[in-house]
Amino acid sequence: KIPEALEAFQKAHGYFMEERNWYCHLYCMYWYAHIYRLQEKYPEAEFHLSLVERATASDPIGYLKSLVKKEREALDPSAVDLIIDETR
Repeated sequence: KIPEALEAFQKAHGYFMEERNWYCHLYCMYWYAHIYRLQEKYPEAEFHLSLVERATASDPIGYLKSLVKKEREALDPSAVDLIIDETR
């Protein structure tokens, strides 16, 4: 499902850039980071998080800033996610 999600965000990103909707553009950048983290592409995730962080340095976009902080914490490659398969 990750490739489909990435493709959807790429389409949305293009649309938001055409409309110059910067707030939605920043959300797309945040979700790129999330998707890249799930794919274990940590440098790409870090790059996108850094872009959003710089853009949200002033505080009118505090909620997005808090999402970036949580995503950055989850980005730690030494962290282990535990997935329990109830069927096994």
